[in-house]
Amino acid sequence: MFAPSNSVSFAWTVQTTYMKSIYLFILFFSTLFANAQNTDSVWFVNNYIKKEVAIPMRDGIKLFTSIYIPKDSSEKHPVSVL
Repeated sequence: MFAPSNSVSFAWTVQTTYMKSIYLFILFFSTLFANAQNTDSVWFVNNYIKKEVAIPMRDGIKLFTSIYIPKDSSEKHPVSVL
């Protein structure tokens, strides 16, 4: 049977090993998602015009926003206002 100090040491070793494996898992998959994000960015650059503007509010503060305008104006596109 383990003594209390050994069981605490064992639990701590298991926990740190588990955390290291989680960190490696996240690191590995973050590189895959970064590649997918780059592909999406290229598509947006090819299909949209980006304008960054400051919209004045009633209280004098300027709200920074990005406006994406489709390059293809041959058809109607939906608008999303948040």
